[in-house]
Amino acid sequence: STETLRTGLRAGTTRQYHLEHVFVFIENGISGGFHASSRNDVIIVVDALRAISTIVTSLASGMSSVKPVSSADECIGEITAGEGGGTKISGLMYDNSPKQFLNKEFIGKKLVLTSTNGTECIKVSNCDNRQVLIGCLLNAKSVAEKARYLAKKEKKNISIVMAGRNNKIAEEDLLAASEIMSNLHDCSLKGYIKTVYSDNLERDFLNSGSGKNLVSLGKREDV
Repeated sequence: STETLRTGLRAGTTRQYHLEHVFVFIENGISGGFHASSRNDVIIVVDALRAISTIVTSLASGMSSVKPVSSADECIGEITAGEGGGTKISGLMYDNSPKQFLNKEFIGKKLVLTSTNGTECIKVSNCDNRQVLIGCLLNAKSVAEKARYLAKKEKKNISIVMAGRNNKIAEEDLLAASEIMSNLHDCSLKGYIKTVYSDNLERDFLNSGSGKNLVSLGKREDV
């Protein structure tokens, strides 16, 4: 109603448009997950470097499931992996690296994963056991199509929740979120965080804060 008054339109003119149209919000961090959850949106959590990329790669390589947990203490299971500040957590079997889970020896295995930001964002967005999708560059098209389908079916909007870095927007997450948004056909971006365009994603990922940190740790191939 406020929007129609602002634009000088009668409410009836756009009533059907607002009821059927899907709007997309881009949120950041834990607070963003809470906002998205409170709106009851279809939620896509993005942590491009590296948690979501690791989950997508693990499932694509044949793992039967991936359970995200908030801390190393909760990281108990058949296969455990996690990082803090980009480095492997002592006591866990693997680092949070998508590259190490390309091996087919993991077919049918169950992974329990913790990370600095991504897994916590998934947990927050998953309050009340709602369905949460996960997105990165690797599955940008397919996750967008799934989110759009669910939003239309359930008459909801979509929130892309970026994990961020040090409570700020991470460049690589915004690039991945923008790529997902570009595949959300017939949906409109709403809110204060705008999408960005890149003509060289590899370069921009390597130049991001998280990318530079991983390169300095000898993990350029992960980027």
